[in-house]
Amino acid sequence: MKVSLAKTADLRWTGETWELLAPIVCSVSQISASNDATKWDITVPDGFRTDLASIPRAFRSITPQIGHHIPIAIVHDYLYRTASEQRATADAIFLAGMEHLGVYWLRRQTMYRAVRAFGGLSYNKG
Repeated sequence: MKVSLAKTADLRWTGETWELLAPIVCSVSQISASNDATKWDITVPDGFRTDLASIPRAFRSITPQIGHHIPIAIVHDYLYRTASEQRATADAIFLAGMEHLGVYWLRRQTMYRAVRAFGGLSYNKG
């Protein structure tokens, strides 16, 4: 899976959450086992509210809430909230997006494994 998106996000703090001021477009491409290529775009609309990366405070020294991963974390939040992709697909997009954004291997693996292990609690909770 390959993911392409802007390396920054235009955000505003509302006092409780972050609000997206301009849409984020995430382009995804995937090649199946039969070599069929599938491409699609995910657009997170302006006005979407997020907590950025849902990382418990105890783990933020290991994996900070802010960093290069922010744009794909917002896309991931959107996919989880809308359930517009299967959870495993949303998590794979998150992993590929972090690689695209230059997140170091160990950090992206830690974040990916955390969402795989614990993300089911928040998937499609609105």
